Amino acid sequence: MGPVIANKLQLLPPDLVVDHLQDLVLKTSDVKEMLDELAEFSAVALADPALAFCSITLIQRKKPVTVASSEKGEPAG
Repeated sequence: MGPVIANKLQLLPPDLVVDHLQDLVLKTSDVKEMLDELAEFSAVALADPALAFCSITLIQRKKPVTVASSEKGEPAG
């Protein structure tokens, strides 16, 4: 995910957060990678990642599948 430090991320100005999110979209090689990094970023930005985690559910043809998570390991599905 790069040089983001968990304790400092909550202090980032909104324009830097927007820049980071734009970089996620533009610089990741596929949707899975982008969603994984977005989940990690969200967990760090919104809470202490030791206490909370984030998952992203993608719905295709009315079948929800969790495709990204800030926790390491296999995503639930």
